[in-house]
Amino acid sequence: MPNICIENMSFAYEDRAVIENLDLNFGYGQAYRIAGPNGIGKTTLLKLIHADLRPDSGSVRVQSHAEDNVFLSDKNRLDPHLSFNDHLTFLKSVKQLKCPEAFLAQLVEQLHMPTYRDTVTADLSLGTQKKLSFILALAQKPRILILDEFFSGIDSAGMQVICGYLNAFVEEGNTLLFVTHADEKLGCLQYKTMSF
Repeated sequence: MPNICIENMSFAYEDRAVIENLDLNFGYGQAYRIAGPNGIGKTTLLKLIHADLRPDSGSVRVQSHAEDNVFLSDKNRLDPHLSFNDHLTFLKSVKQLKCPEAFLAQLVEQLHMPTYRDTVTADLSLGTQKKLSFILALAQKPRILILDEFFSGIDSAGMQVICGYLNAFVEEGNTLLFVTHADEKLGCLQYKTMSF
């Protein structure tokens, strides 16, 4: 049984149809790159899967619980007044910090981030903010990770580390969906391409 099942789904913004009668399945333990020309509805599809939008017709069935899914976009979702450690404290307070501290410490070290742990995110570069967002996403142990143009601004060395962790994430039976134009940064990431 697929983790995500889309059947005969359609969606329109006001009078402009974006997705029409779409059928797609996404399995456990797989990474998928959503591909297609600009304006075809890739981001809309991701938002429909994450339940940020509702289809006009048809269905999107996701086997995992909504709180087990994480969506990261090209826009910073971190609070600019909080540090990385503050964000971790918040995750702990709402019981969303689900991975061992040793795993986090290793990831922080491999992404060369220890010196940024106490810096408010407003004072960090976009690429550093995205690395911290990625660490915080994995800290929640999602079943589905959705990345919408998330890789822009991340240096090549950081991308190699991130791709390694994404491969491990998928090998653990989770589902990765992503949209990117940063082809040269995908490196060792193993994925299937789904065009529509």
